[in-house]
Amino acid sequence: MKQTITSLTLNDKPARTQINSLAKKPSIIESASLYLKRIRLEYLNFNLSKKHLVYTPFILAPVLVLMILGYYTFIYRPGKVLGESTQDSYSIYANNVKDTKTYDIDAKTKDARAQKVKLFFEKYNAPLADHSDYIVEMADKYGVDWKLVSAIGYCEGNGGKKIPENSYNTWGWAASEKDLAEKSGNYRLGSWESAIETVTRGLKKGYIDKGLVTPEEIMAKYAPPSVDKGGPWAKCVNQYLTEIDNIN
Repeated sequence: MKQTITSLTLNDKPARTQINSLAKKPSIIESASLYLKRIRLEYLNFNLSKKHLVYTPFILAPVLVLMILGYYTFIYRPGKVLGESTQDSYSIYANNVKDTKTYDIDAKTKDARAQKVKLFFEKYNAPLADHSDYIVEMADKYGVDWKLVSAIGYCEGNGGKKIPENSYNTWGWAASEKDLAEKSGNYRLGSWESAIETVTRGLKKGYIDKGLVTPEEIMAKYAPPSVDKGGPWAKCVNQYLTEIDNIN
């Protein structure tokens, strides 16, 4: 006997589930279409990735070059940081705010030799204290021990305290070669600067250049009577040479 089913009741769950699954299942054409779309998207993504791989070196190379140049130009500069020098420098500024000039100065302190000469003469309240810089300057100019002129000057005339009036001569030095030869008694040297240079130059040319270097050697010509007395002149000069050298 042939039996025909015309309808299904809603309460029949197996039958309803089968119908829903048939309704949701895509057709063969739809499945093929979705598959082709997926292949096309993957192909496009692959091509884009290939382009990125090809062009990436051309993009990165200039960037790396610029980074390296920037590093060595603005950052890594020996002795400088970002264009600023790290070397020691010294400047002094005028008190006047309107004056914006700066002056570079030597890092060395003022000549310590001149300071020692000054302290020595100040200790004895001697007039030569005000001319310590010039004494050292002339010693350097003529190649004479920087302490010698001061030591002799104190032994002979107490650094200017015991000298003929207005003579500026604390060394017992003749005013000229002629005065020395004629023993004229002219000991006026005009000024302290003139006196300092005259004596320094005279010690260089008349003594040191002739082999008379030590106080004992200089004494034989400078103060001959002192030789027969056991050399008190040389002892005096040596004493003050040492004192000047050690003074602080």
